[in-house]
Amino acid sequence: MKLALLMLLVGLGVGADCAWGGDAVVNSLGMKFVTVPGTKVLMCIHETRKSDYAAYAKANPKIDMTWKKIEAYGVPVSEGDDHPVVNVNWEDAVAFCEWLSQKEGRVYRLPTDREWSYAAGIATKEERGLTPEKLDAKLKEIYPWGKTWPPPAGVANLADTAGASRIPGMVVVPAYTDGFVTTAPVMSFRPNKLGFYDLSGNVWEWCEDWYNQERKERVLRGGSWCYDPLSLLSSDRLHHAPTTRDMYRGFRCVLVGR
Repeated sequence: MKLALLMLLVGLGVGADCAWGGDAVVNSLGMKFVTVPGTKVLMCIHETRKSDYAAYAKANPKIDMTWKKIEAYGVPVSEGDDHPVVNVNWEDAVAFCEWLSQKEGRVYRLPTDREWSYAAGIATKEERGLTPEKLDAKLKEIYPWGKTWPPPAGVANLADTAGASRIPGMVVVPAYTDGFVTTAPVMSFRPNKLGFYDLSGNVWEWCEDWYNQERKERVLRGGSWCYDPLSLLSSDRLHHAPTTRDMYRGFRCVLVGR
């Protein structure tokens, strides 16, 4: 379904599977979206779960099934429905958003790099009009939990001693442990001031933008359960080809406002 038609459906009020409440909405999959101040979108408070992606896969049985892989570096990864879906590339994430848009008659998509920065509370500190490459890791000492380093205990699912105990050579946050070797259930840790969970750690999140003007790689934000400490900066960006899949990449969706 074309974006213009979806926008028309939104304007007509189509999309009864969504329950609006103030500045929040819960859709038919139980995904909760809240307003991102400074933008025209609502963002899902959590990363897309395996249960969400399973509904999409059930409706589209011919999609790539790499997302069901349950091992990383020889270590089992939870099959729990409340864990973030991984082993999805940018194209998979976009296809999920398009399916959900058609299903509910509303417009879902990946967040832009700037929208993600607004959700993380740093957009007003970043210069407008620059590519993600130019903004990459430029805001030093600003993390989703504040300016404290090392991070406080139990603040997020990061590269920690639990992971290092099972994955030889893993670079970790010194002396930090969160109890999860790989992914953690979404919303296992406290949200930020705007109500968004896991903007640091758990899984990298695909964004809509190209990383730079070469237009070969897409942007990911947020770090993951197995990445080096630099990636935990709120301003850090990862960049890879949109066809890349692995055990520490996932995504979250935004919903275009009413």
